[in-house]
Amino acid sequence: MAGTGKLSMSAAGRRTSDLLSELAVGDPDGQVTFGEIFHRLEHKAFGALFLVLAIPNCFPMVPGISVITGCAILLLAMQLAFGREEPWLPAAIRTRGFARGSFAKVLDKALPWIVRVERLASPRLQILTSGTGRQVFGAVIAVLAVAMMLPVPIIGNIPPGIAIAVLSLGLLEHDGRVVAVGYALGTVAVIAVASMLAGLVMGFEAIAF
Repeated sequence: MAGTGKLSMSAAGRRTSDLLSELAVGDPDGQVTFGEIFHRLEHKAFGALFLVLAIPNCFPMVPGISVITGCAILLLAMQLAFGREEPWLPAAIRTRGFARGSFAKVLDKALPWIVRVERLASPRLQILTSGTGRQVFGAVIAVLAVAMMLPVPIIGNIPPGIAIAVLSLGLLEHDGRVVAVGYALGTVAVIAVASMLAGLVMGFEAIAF
């Protein structure tokens, strides 16, 4: 336990981008489990967990990933919305995950953007990342998680995934301006997913009749 404490203390001051890079290192045929993610990033709390769960949804991935990651994001978002200070995941979710090789590939694409935001962000407009603003943040993430899990083929998970990733970086850096950008992207994402889903329903109805 002492070793774990030292790991958490030494990692707490490090950039999230560095910790994400370490998650991608290892057997590409193995898995990055939610339990491993939780262990490495728990000290970063909700923001880092939202980010690492959103990253696979920012690019085309294996079908079903959005449902698995979306469920975990939704659970964490509800905890944040109801004022919980520390994140919690049940054992049934901790044992799930995705291929380390696939995670490494999408991280290679996402990492330059994450590093750029880390360099530009700074604590400001913290009303959006603390207190009631933090709970509103959780509610918005929950809505985006549901949108991400809707059965919209090919790219339906990507707009809400990107919005969640941007919001996560805003929360991590305590930067309300980044959060505001995330809210704008989230609005566009929900509208896009709703439009695509409505189009699918109308298409099915036209075929049926």
